[in-house]
Amino acid sequence: MGRKKLVIKRIEDKCNRQVTFSKRRKGLFKKAQDLSILCDIQMVYSRFVLIILYLDELNFDQLTLDDLVQLELDMKTAIAQTRATKTRMMAPITTLQEKERLLREENEILVQQISAMAKQNDNNREADIEMHDREKNETNHSPLQRTLKLLF
Repeated sequence: MGRKKLVIKRIEDKCNRQVTFSKRRKGLFKKAQDLSILCDIQMVYSRFVLIILYLDELNFDQLTLDDLVQLELDMKTAIAQTRATKTRMMAPITTLQEKERLLREENEILVQQISAMAKQNDNNREADIEMHDREKNETNHSPLQRTLKLLF
């Protein structure tokens, strides 16, 4: 008994779709690697793109002008899609970098404010100590000394 024929249609469940994509991509890259070894061709691929180049067998002189124009358009489209994807992926990064810069500036301002408040607290504490010492000295004097102090 053979395998059941798979109907090719969009997988609705996002999780299953992602798993299927990952498995099939790995299988595709493996087949492409085998093909490159068997046929002695160069292969360039990234995570999502696979390009197989028949450098020895592809003769640009044999291509028609329409073929070359179509090839150029296909490559321009691929480049434009790649750039658009890159721009879309970079937008959140740029936003986060701007937020980081603003938070660093805010942090620096807060550090300066805390430093100023600490300095003010130290000055207030010193003034309180001096005042307390003066009051203490005044209470230690006899009534006669206090009266004399008030007169002079």
